[in-house]
Amino acid sequence: MQESYSVLYDDGRRVLQKFLLSRGVSEDESDEIVQNLFVGILNHWSRLQFNSASAWYGYLYESCRNGIRHAAKNPNPSSPLRETEDHRIDVHGIIAKVLDRERLYNVADEVWLGAEPEDGHKRCLAAQLHFIDGLSPEEALKVVAAGQPPIQPDDFLEWISSPWVLRKVAFNELYISSDRLCAEILGLESWSNDEFDRIWLHAKRNDPELVAIGDWTCIEVDFILMRYRAGIPFSLALAKTAKPLSRERGLEIHDRCRSRYPFVKKMINLWGRTEGIPFRDQALGANSLWKRLVFQYYVLHELPQDDILERISPAADVAGYRIRNINTWIANRLLDDILSWRAKNDG
Repeated sequence: MQESYSVLYDDGRRVLQKFLLSRGVSEDESDEIVQNLFVGILNHWSRLQFNSASAWYGYLYESCRNGIRHAAKNPNPSSPLRETEDHRIDVHGIIAKVLDRERLYNVADEVWLGAEPEDGHKRCLAAQLHFIDGLSPEEALKVVAAGQPPIQPDDFLEWISSPWVLRKVAFNELYISSDRLCAEILGLESWSNDEFDRIWLHAKRNDPELVAIGDWTCIEVDFILMRYRAGIPFSLALAKTAKPLSRERGLEIHDRCRSRYPFVKKMINLWGRTEGIPFRDQALGANSLWKRLVFQYYVLHELPQDDILERISPAADVAGYRIRNINTWIANRLLDDILSWRAKNDG
């Protein structure tokens, strides 16, 4: 029981704290709400039953809403909470997002990347080794097939160059998790949750202008981790650092962060390595790949549109695909694509 509770606690704590902080709940109140929630879950563990991911997350967010209401009725003078009505949670929308999440992402792959071939995993790995890591066909085949190549080296390029394989490799390269992006920005070669927590705590507890890591000061690291790890909106992150930042300073930090984004560099590398491949333009220069990335960042990370565009638009430009507005995609087209797929495949 202890092991399963710990897993649920670690996952739920991160999700709920990010949500609460993004709604303007103070860190102290956020910690208190989450701690009280999980103490209650532990005390009533034997009587609680969650038959699906939707039930579990629905319970968490509904309980979180009650915690926010309580905090609003019993305000802490240091809390930025305003009216309770400003912080209503769309539980049904959240449940829809987490419902059978693994299945949802598999469907998204098929909708926008295409149907995976029978040996898709081997093809994708071989393409990754060849196009990204620079291995020769012979070397890549040895790794993929453990000494028993499924094809001859002369047929290698054709085998790894289907639109599905190219889109899948591109997606794997261009989708970058929040923690990984933070590591890229801060110049970390390796990282873990504990390491980020240690860095963040150090940044919050020390002189704001003290160098924290690399060429970043403590207040800059605090701002970066709020923006990119916790997903807190720009204007709110400015106010929540230990010493509030001016908008000009925040924009300066933001520009420095963008200069360290890896997305364009990765796309230039992939685009160059696939030069001459027949399906390259079809796979990388059409909207399917970019819709899949928008879906991932919007549903999994709940990023605002501007943040998503910063990640994908410059990379799409490399492939000759122009993206300047994703509002219509998010508003209806992504959902329409999913529903159309479901109508055809699920009956």
